[in-house]
Amino acid sequence: MDCSNRVVTCTTDINHCIVCPPLPAIPEVLPTYTNIPNAGWNAGANSIAMLDGDLYTQFGLPTECAGIVIGFKAFRAWATVPTLVAFGLYLSNAGGHQYVNVIENGVNMTAPVLCASSDVFTIGRYGGVVGYKRNSTLLYQSSVTSAGPLIVNACLYASGDEVA
Repeated sequence: MDCSNRVVTCTTDINHCIVCPPLPAIPEVLPTYTNIPNAGWNAGANSIAMLDGDLYTQFGLPTECAGIVIGFKAFRAWATVPTLVAFGLYLSNAGGHQYVNVIENGVNMTAPVLCASSDVFTIGRYGGVVGYKRNSTLLYQSSVTSAGPLIVNACLYASGDEVA
């Protein structure tokens, strides 16, 4: 029996072939790696020092970001939870445009305002009053009095988000 050009299974003692119909060609699929950015409030950091009295933090936005909350809070735990930032700025991207708005304990205190990568942001506490500035222009002054030691906390939403 001629079993050439066919997929076969042959026994060892007898020249007996089981003929299987040929299979259609399956193109080779090379392994690929697709980088899917991590998204979700899953990265963050706290300042090393606890700050007290009159204080401020100043930062810029070197690249477009998906979402960053940066500001002051009173404790180190849960560095990745933006709603725990007592006094902060929420930087976000919508429709390819960068926005900033004031956020306090997870509540938006202002509407989003367009911002640029050249902007410099400042959050400061002076005499217990917290103010938020963009390029030295006051965005908002908190109605909540602040006292006691605070840390600076940054919560990042997506890989590639950064502050400087």
